[in-house]
Amino acid sequence: MRLRLALLAALLAAAATAQAARAAEPSPALNQVIKDAQKEGRLDLSWLPSFFGADGVAELVKGMNATFGTNLAYSFTPDPGSVPRNLNKILVAAQAHQPSPSDVFIGTTNHVLIMEKRQAARLCFSVGY
Repeated sequence: MRLRLALLAALLAAAATAQAARAAEPSPALNQVIKDAQKEGRLDLSWLPSFFGADGVAELVKGMNATFGTNLAYSFTPDPGSVPRNLNKILVAAQAHQPSPSDVFIGTTNHVLIMEKRQAARLCFSVGY
């Protein structure tokens, strides 16, 4: 079963600052996401290439795996669209009970609130992550 983890930005943010993140204890919600991600075994990632290109994605996933003790494989498909367009793709997939086109979404607070309101993501970040 494919996870509908449209919002793992907390994992990526923690991976970017892996050293600092090791000192903090993950929230129960984040711990569940980590367990579910490890069970699934892979991340499907797609966003604007200007956020993180292929090299940046490799470093983020490597840091995330080191930080959380996971061993996740990943695929990255650059999407030259726009943040609102990518958000819409995720919302449409969630409404249709289909897998999200990306396990991670990078957007603004307003985008995250829209995803939360439409139950298209699992919010899992906490202070320190």
